[in-house]
Amino acid sequence: MELVQSGSLSSGVVFGALVLFSLILVISFYWGGRRNLKIIRSVASLLEDALHPIDKQYTWLGGTVGFRASYRIKGFRDVVASLTVVPRQSLLYLPVAFIRGAYDRLEILFFLEGPIDEEIHLIRGREIKRFIPDRERINSLDKKSIEYRDETVWLLFSKEQGRLYKLFSSNLQRLFGPALCHIAVVPERGTFYLNYRVRSNDISSLKEEIRAALKFIKRYMLK
Repeated sequence: MELVQSGSLSSGVVFGALVLFSLILVISFYWGGRRNLKIIRSVASLLEDALHPIDKQYTWLGGTVGFRASYRIKGFRDVVASLTVVPRQSLLYLPVAFIRGAYDRLEILFFLEGPIDEEIHLIRGREIKRFIPDRERINSLDKKSIEYRDETVWLLFSKEQGRLYKLFSSNLQRLFGPALCHIAVVPERGTFYLNYRVRSNDISSLKEEIRAALKFIKRYMLK
């Protein structure tokens, strides 16, 4: 009799634990989804405030994963933005995502009208392994590290003392904000690329960084 009671008690504890865990998963799914939707809406709004597009088109990336947007802005062939957020709605996968280095990521790609004859990358020190170009391209680029605001900033460039090298070196204060991970100018595609780490508690700062980058592009990159 005692063995039967003990077995029933153990089964009850396991069942209760499973019910509690399932409840936590459901709550985290709804909380995480709502959190991601709030971030997505905030970033879409700040992009429109910062870029002032003439026209816009959004495509959802599925559920609460993020979005892809195309903006029509005077002076550019096209401007494309992509936001991907970490899976807060999935309590089981979220730790794996963080271990793999995932973060709320905003990428903006400006397609420039005029030709570009230099390639340059500005990369936050800790992000160099994530964003470094492929091996073949590395061999054709020079690399220099700069200490700025107690951080290491990497410059990868095709022309030392070239126009873009001088512009990036002299405009670090304008371009290098707390959210920035990577800037790239690629001649083959005629693009100016921005990659930011989105911090939901500092959206206004991110908007100012994007405004500063756009001002830089319009002043120095548009023909």
